[in-house]
Amino acid sequence: MFCLAPGIGFGLIIALVAVYFSSVFTRNRFDGCCPVRNWEHRHSFGSPTVLRPTSLPEVIAAVNLARQEKKRLTVVGSGHSYADIAVPDNGIRDGSGASSNGSVLVCMRCYSGLVEVKSDQNLVTVLAGTTLEQLIAVLDEHSLAMDVIPTVFEPTIGGIISAGSHGCGTKHSSVSSLVREIELVTPSGEVVTASPTENTDIFYGATIGLGAVGILTKVTIQAGPKFNLEERATVLHWDAVQSDFERIMTESEYVKLLIDYHTGMV
Repeated sequence: MFCLAPGIGFGLIIALVAVYFSSVFTRNRFDGCCPVRNWEHRHSFGSPTVLRPTSLPEVIAAVNLARQEKKRLTVVGSGHSYADIAVPDNGIRDGSGASSNGSVLVCMRCYSGLVEVKSDQNLVTVLAGTTLEQLIAVLDEHSLAMDVIPTVFEPTIGGIISAGSHGCGTKHSSVSSLVREIELVTPSGEVVTASPTENTDIFYGATIGLGAVGILTKVTIQAGPKFNLEERATVLHWDAVQSDFERIMTESEYVKLLIDYHTGMV
């Protein structure tokens, strides 16, 4: 069990965890910007039509191509999800017996980079294919940080927001709670800007929307002053954790539980 409280060393801890996961799960997983398979190598991504947009017009062109050819549009970032949501169907019949014309696979990792930093408001805008690792590096350069940070740094910002990725503990929500504005391309090829005060239905539908509303292309994140955390690790049996669960989960701002199912130790 890990309890993280204000102090020092959080950046180093996260960096070591990120390096470990990257070394284990990213081997032979990418073809340029496009993942060949997901992080646990269970699902493969392949399609006769694979697009790697590097500009907004290219994203719009990908959407229009899929619509014109009546193909399913599948978007993938780093392919970190356990699920097969980004796996192209390639015309395979589904359980109902219906068939499709296959998929246009759009890989967004090439669509990355910093757009703007508003230091007076602690707002950072990046392209949606920017990885969490890249975003954190930008934030660090400006003495900023995110209150919610997933364990693995490989996923893209667009993927993290679409899938509802979270940090640890009960005192923070998902990463999508930090989003202040998004830009996306709708299925019709229209570019829309949305926020809690503009196009609100689209904004709340697209954050944790699994890509159903459109392709996220730009995201503005609410950051805060950079801070450090101190890690405190404790080993307990699962029975002890259950009996004192509320205290354990609330006494520190960030809490992570890692269980060994063979021994019952946490």
